[in-house]
Amino acid sequence: GMHHCMNFVTEADGAAGAVLIRAATPVAGLPARPRALTGPGKLCAALGITRAGNGHDLTRRNDFYVADDGAPAPRRAASARIGVAYAGAWAARKLRFYVAGSPDVCKL
Repeated sequence: GMHHCMNFVTEADGAAGAVLIRAATPVAGLPARPRALTGPGKLCAALGITRAGNGHDLTRRNDFYVADDGAPAPRRAASARIGVAYAGAWAARKLRFYVAGSPDVCKL
């Protein structure tokens, strides 16, 4: 494809267990433009994510890692995934999770 996508993989190779990261809320040091990090392609472009990061361990503190900020968990919502009509009965399953009310979530 034309754009990179970021997946958080939680299982060993060969076992299903990954999450496509479709958007993020900008924080200090990231683009302040509205909706700058909405959509997997824009998110990866803004963060400089390329295939060079394949296999990167997100739990180790280096240039790019994921950490708990200690804030209370936000209210989550679920909906059908976007752009997977080819998935048959799985297309309607509520496997798209997001922060309810966030302006950074792609609208359907």
